[in-house]
Amino acid sequence: MLLRHRHALPRGRPLAMLVAYGLVGFALLQWSLTEAIARIDVGVVLTLAYAASFPTALWCLLVRGERQPRVIWGAMLVALTGIVLALGLGGDALSALPLGGLAFAVAVCVLFAYYALHGEVLLRTTPTPVVLGVASIVAAVAWTLTAAPIWDFPTDVITEPVSLGGNLAEIELPGALVLGWSVLVGTALPYVLYLVGIGRVGPTRGVLQGTIEPVIAVVVAWLWIDQRLTPLQLIGCGIVFVAVAAVQMARVRAPSMA
Repeated sequence: MLLRHRHALPRGRPLAMLVAYGLVGFALLQWSLTEAIARIDVGVVLTLAYAASFPTALWCLLVRGERQPRVIWGAMLVALTGIVLALGLGGDALSALPLGGLAFAVAVCVLFAYYALHGEVLLRTTPTPVVLGVASIVAAVAWTLTAAPIWDFPTDVITEPVSLGGNLAEIELPGALVLGWSVLVGTALPYVLYLVGIGRVGPTRGVLQGTIEPVIAVVVAWLWIDQRLTPLQLIGCGIVFVAVAAVQMARVRAPSMA
């Protein structure tokens, strides 16, 4: 895709900003996320990550002078409440948080807000394939030279069959197929769709609507690895869906009110 749009590749300062986006919004964000979930409960990490809707909205208000409808602020609070319930946070999950893990989780929140805000700015002048292509290449090079050298990659994973685990443990697929699915469907496609989304609805609504992701993760975990949902978790899932629906309804009504 990048080759097809090579004529739109920016030069000078715009290219430098795109490279910075790849380093900070892709490589550093993924590194912080990995370090955070290695230290503390993934539910805490996801909750803090999607709290990024607050700094995103504040940046738009204080720096860009963009006012958000009251329903957006209310939906953010409601959605975060729903996520906390859906992920089953509380008790053991919050009793002894390592300071290092909490610091990385907060970094994820800040970097996620940056990812949405800077991404939306870049998309104003640069096509999505160029933004995604350059940023991905920069992030891949950064990871290869630092935390994940390609020469240390366990190549046996590609040739050996891999079990899907959980309720699908009896299903084994070629490692190359599982890896390719993870790269394309689990990484590349979400980045494309998210960048296109924030280019259309803005960074604040984009991050807020993304709060449905951890809820879907909870449901998939229930179906796939038989992780049972408590009544509070079910209520939390419903709350997040209501919050996202409220934002969508507010967006639909906005043009007719103008």
